[in-house]
Amino acid sequence: AAPVALWAVQVACQGARAALGLPAHAQRAELLLLAARDGWRADRDGAGLDLLCLGFLVVAVAPLAEEFLFRFFTYETVRKYAGGPASFVSTPMVFSLAHLEAPDPSAIGLLSETVGTLLPILVLGVFLQALWVRTRSLWPCVAAHAAVNGLTFALLVAGREAWLSPW
Repeated sequence: AAPVALWAVQVACQGARAALGLPAHAQRAELLLLAARDGWRADRDGAGLDLLCLGFLVVAVAPLAEEFLFRFFTYETVRKYAGGPASFVSTPMVFSLAHLEAPDPSAIGLLSETVGTLLPILVLGVFLQALWVRTRSLWPCVAAHAAVNGLTFALLVAGREAWLSPW
């Protein structure tokens, strides 16, 4: 249920971006995935392997690495020196800022990136942080993160990228 709820937040943020007349853009990983998918559909040699490797990186490696870095290392380090509340607030913010890709450094580009990308990832970061605090285990965090990435990956491979940003 959490991946679907987070997807709904992402869609709502994309809708807000469109309502404000802000331009949309895809993250670099999404662009790589779409290129591999298109090559696979065109039966280009090696494209299936490209897609498989990207899927492994997006669904397995990235969640494990990011959850270790942000939940275990960053949260615990900040908590040790600044306390739990400061760590609970700052770690999801750092998590979302780590995903910032501002192709357009203008104020409109940064606002578009904030509404369309940073807010949904911040919500994901807060959810994952609460999961870490509650369970004190990385595995539920990795599983939830992998589920969100897996849903996004599956929608992109299936050609349903409009479901990620219907505006």
